[in-house]
Amino acid sequence: LTLRHAQWLFVVLSLGSLLLSVWLLWSMSQPTTWRKWLVVLLFMTNGPLVYSVKEGNLTHVALLLLVAGVVSLDKVWERSAGVCFALAAVIKLPLLLFAMYFLGVRRWRVVMGYGVTLVTISALSLWYAGWASHVAWYREVIQPLSGQGLAAFNVQSIEGLLLRFHDGARLYDWKPVPAPTDIRMTGQAAAVLLMGLSCLVCLRKPSSRRPDMVYVELSMVLCLSLLISPISWTHYYLFLLLPLSLYAGNRLPI
Repeated sequence: LTLRHAQWLFVVLSLGSLLLSVWLLWSMSQPTTWRKWLVVLLFMTNGPLVYSVKEGNLTHVALLLLVAGVVSLDKVWERSAGVCFALAAVIKLPLLLFAMYFLGVRRWRVVMGYGVTLVTISALSLWYAGWASHVAWYREVIQPLSGQGLAAFNVQSIEGLLLRFHDGARLYDWKPVPAPTDIRMTGQAAAVLLMGLSCLVCLRKPSSRRPDMVYVELSMVLCLSLLISPISWTHYYLFLLLPLSLYAGNRLPI
């Protein structure tokens, strides 16, 4: 495609994803008109969403997959839910944390759909692009951030926040910088604390877990994935439209 045709195609894909996301969230909301329009208002006023669409990112497409996964769980289509959550994680790696959650709460059908999807996509990717391409991607994209971080203003993770407290932090520099030992240890301690508190809530005995608490737990896992990831760009926070819309639709028991 030409650049112009590709841009228009991506616009159509983006708008279609957003409309479908809203429609699916409407299907889960209580049948009250004002609640449904509140969901629309959340989407219309969400800054990270506008940023994602403007930058031509895929975060809002991943949001559709997360919403589809939650709707599938609501309808007890557990394998389909696993497929949706796995596809979202392929687009945005921090969402791999959902795999740990489903393993921890023993949702085996979801885990099966999740695992089969990841293995299939990985195998197809290796077959199509080859091992060398994947190694190069890891060295250029993942490895530079191990032990390093970004202090740029649009990195909204715990580590990014701590780096901005450091003297000489550059808010408009997107080159990885070595993270001082105190910042790295503080960030790791905060991540462990948040993980531990989340596990206390999510990994309770089945007899003490209310069925409708699953939406709260999914929201917790989503927030946790954004906070503890080394890189959480501003547009990642449009994912919070999911728990906000569930709350607007009276589906979060809080």
